[in-house]
Amino acid sequence: MSLAKKSKMERVTLILKPEIINELRSLLPNLTAWLMRRKVIPCFLSHEKERIAKIFSKPPNKIEFCSMEEAQKSSDLIITLGGDGTLIGTAR
Repeated sequence: MSLAKKSKMERVTLILKPEIINELRSLLPNLTAWLMRRKVIPCFLSHEKERIAKIFSKPPNKIEFCSMEEAQKSSDLIITLGGDGTLIGTAR
């Protein structure tokens, strides 16, 4: 049996704990930059646009926003940054 060659990860959706800004200010810009250096498109949920603008001093041009349905269909990986509630809510 041969193993299929694993394709490159292209898109990662980051789902954030609601209402948190300060805790994400140091983590999120670094994680997003790390993904972009690896040619991975970071994506956030559409309703997070305003909060992303507050977290980043200057949001990168290459980040995308999508609905939860789009994230589920087109993401190679979904990362939740929060607690149990964020993870359970995303799994639903």
